[in-house]
Amino acid sequence: MDVPFSYEFLNAMGGQTPQAFLKIHHTGVSRFFKKYLMQDALSVLDWSLPESWDPDYFRYCVMGFGFVAVFKTDLFGVIPQHCTLSGYNVFYRPTKALIANPLIGSVELDINRNCTLIKLMPDYQSVADLVDYYGDLMALTYESLSVNILNSRLSYLIGVDDKAAADTFKSIFDDVLSGKPAVVYRKKSVQSATLVKGAQPPEWQTLLQNLKNTFIAPDLLESLNAIRDEYLTAIGVPNLSERKKERVNLVDSERNTMETQSKIDLWLDELNDGIERTRQMFPELETLAVRKRYDPDELGNQTQSADDSERGGYEQ
Repeated sequence: MDVPFSYEFLNAMGGQTPQAFLKIHHTGVSRFFKKYLMQDALSVLDWSLPESWDPDYFRYCVMGFGFVAVFKTDLFGVIPQHCTLSGYNVFYRPTKALIANPLIGSVELDINRNCTLIKLMPDYQSVADLVDYYGDLMALTYESLSVNILNSRLSYLIGVDDKAAADTFKSIFDDVLSGKPAVVYRKKSVQSATLVKGAQPPEWQTLLQNLKNTFIAPDLLESLNAIRDEYLTAIGVPNLSERKKERVNLVDSERNTMETQSKIDLWLDELNDGIERTRQMFPELETLAVRKRYDPDELGNQTQSADDSERGGYEQ
């Protein structure tokens, strides 16, 4: 039997539990990276949509939820709407789309009878898992980068014999670290704080002797770029995943192209199938179409044309 605790009580109890050190899934920096990774995913497809459709809503439904239902309403005509799937046929495919909208009400529709379904993947999933996975990796790498930059500084240890001297030097270093170009202090206050009975002059020591061996920020930045390149490969965006190699041969280039295009080609097959069914059911949606925004063949032709232009368009 479940205890009927409210979410306020659960949040209050959970807030008193020490969190894991590597908990970065719901942090601000993780959400920052996921926001822009999601925009990268939205950019890979170039849609042609009816003027009455909201393109942002449609794209986020397809890429963020994985599917969208298209049906005809009395008030708004043929529109796309996010839905919940239910039922199953002999192949365990959903048969009904449940739609809830304050301006439409609750509607239960039969897929391929009075509505169609445009889905991104064969398993009705979205790119949200890719965005979460790579966003968390980038957030963790960024946190490591920030900590390394903070720790890879020349730090000093100052040994004093009393609290007054410690407070004096803390105040001086606070001003120095705040960026002040000059710090003025009372010489007598430092002398009186350090030259009390039995006290010794302050001892200055550096905390780290070789900062070059501990400064790995460039490597972390390279890792951050490599993670994003891997994500771009997964969603079908040409990238510089082979940047570390001095020479990239034809086989490596073709392999990268296949890895880049494999998923998006599958997504286009699924999307075009849904679009074709939608246009058959609603002929007025003849402008509905989708294509790849980043086609390797077109990009290759543009690059070749640019090279030819730099050479004057011909070889002497």
